Amino acid sequence: MSYDSLYKQFPFLSALKSEIEAERPGKPQIAKIPKGHVIFEAGDPCRVIPFILSGEIRVFALSESGREMTLYRINPGESCILSISSLMAQSAIPAIAQAETDITALVVTADRFYQWMNRFEVVRGFAYGLMASMLAMVISTVDEVAFRRLDERIIEFLKKHQLEGKVSMTHQHIAIELGSSREVVSRILKDFEHRGLVELARGQITLLSTDL
Repeated sequence: MSYDSLYKQFPFLSALKSEIEAERPGKPQIAKIPKGHVIFEAGDPCRVIPFILSGEIRVFALSESGREMTLYRINPGESCILSISSLMAQSAIPAIAQAETDITALVVTADRFYQWMNRFEVVRGFAYGLMASMLAMVISTVDEVAFRRLDERIIEFLKKHQLEGKVSMTHQHIAIELGSSREVVSRILKDFEHRGLVELARGQITLLSTDL
């Protein structure tokens, strides 16, 4: 993949062409990351900052009981909020990141990105913008989990992910996305089925009512 694609997706990086393209030790690399690869674990220090060119990364929390909750996803044209905030705070990363698909990304070492932040205003602006996004994300997540009923959240989730009236997803996957348990999600979906709103099959939910 050419650098042109990188600068198109991350316009501010075009101001750092000499830093990115010059042949020198520790030069940022455009890397391929396979699907399923764990990019960082909870408790790891920040070692690299990825700039995603293609593919998708899922960032999630894992409770002591083993229950997962998706925090956010990193898509093309984005970087990792938690990695940058942990680097700025010099603290461990509090979540897990895993490649949901094959990934192509510009990978910058944490030390080099920290130097860029000190030297380039455009990099500081990008980092502070991500921090503002993180705050908005946290507020939105708290609002969703604390103040909205789970059945309402499931309805919204099904509408968002349906394709021609069908959602090809397991109850466990929905529970992970919404930060609940499979048992609770299954109970609510079963109630929807009894009310004639959905039809449940293995790995698939069919939406039957426009009232959903």
